[in-house]
Amino acid sequence: MPELNPSHETAVRAELAKPESAQPGGQPANLKSLPPPHIHWLKRIVLWVGIGIVVFALVMAVGFLRFSWQNPAVLWVARLIPFPVATIGGDWLSYYEYQTDVPNIASFLERNSPPDAAAQLKLSYDVYTRRIILNKMVGESVLDDIAKSRNVTVAQADIDSTYDGYVQQSGNAADVEQYIKQLYGWTVAQFKIKLIRPQVVQDKVAASYFQEVKDATKKIRDQVVKDTKTFGDVAKSSSDDASAVKGGVIDPLNTKQLEDAYGADAAKAVQALKAGEVSQVLETSRGYEIVLLEKVEPAAKKADGNVYTLRRILKAPNFNTWIQDRVNEKVKKVRVMLFEPRFRWEPECGVQAKTEPLCTATAANTNSGQ
Repeated sequence: MPELNPSHETAVRAELAKPESAQPGGQPANLKSLPPPHIHWLKRIVLWVGIGIVVFALVMAVGFLRFSWQNPAVLWVARLIPFPVATIGGDWLSYYEYQTDVPNIASFLERNSPPDAAAQLKLSYDVYTRRIILNKMVGESVLDDIAKSRNVTVAQADIDSTYDGYVQQSGNAADVEQYIKQLYGWTVAQFKIKLIRPQVVQDKVAASYFQEVKDATKKIRDQVVKDTKTFGDVAKSSSDDASAVKGGVIDPLNTKQLEDAYGADAAKAVQALKAGEVSQVLETSRGYEIVLLEKVEPAAKKADGNVYTLRRILKAPNFNTWIQDRVNEKVKKVRVMLFEPRFRWEPECGVQAKTEPLCTATAANTNSGQ
């Protein structure tokens, strides 16, 4: 029997010394670290279930967004999967909220519209209702964004307080609840979210706007108080009143006329001035005013009291115009996408039915016909 080469003998002895599981005929050493066979099947099942869910979601999305499926089973799916009916910038508007509002708002419109309203509409009630809801959703999203930019926040306590005001006016919470259900088909909680909250947001944005105008008026007052001789020039450049072209000069007012024009409290503030003095910022029916008393003298008739010669600077806030301008600016800057096949988006007019003519063309035709 031939002898092994010493180096070969060493290698063979080392191989024989290995555990049986590590030898070629034995079990691989790392077999225990591999997952059991059933784990592979679980992974495959999970993978196919995931693919099924994705496919199902895509089918539902096509049904929702292309064919406007509305049956209860489909809406249940929409409640679980947050499909958007529209996007504004990065904000998604819920398709489920949109669809569930349609029957309620349609019922409200039908009950509260004139008998011939349907005949006057160029759209079906369903499409007309949907357009109203979409415009409302877009408008509220933009309003929320404006509120956020102005650091306006709305707490649940604000919403509850506003609702409580409605209840106090009616005198009975049960009657209000029943009225909401009959009118809109909503619960009180839904009513608070869908109608009360947007109202509170708008009221708070309005309050911040009015305060902004008042603060700007105070700055103007500080300017003219330093040198009352500049009052006329500042009135020409800054006043919203018709008297601006005359440097703020208004027709002389006797005592009664002053009270009628300014109200009791503001009139007293003017009467307390000395000739050449400037009033504080006065809140009147016209807006925020600064008054310079040029002179005061007895009226020709004793019954008329005194005659006041005034200049005024008026800052007249117009929230409706201001908020509409802000909304228009916003929707022209951000991308608005509609996924409802019956509508299109026009920045100048908002949500429009695809069967309607372009609003810009309609406006042009209307103007040319005048």
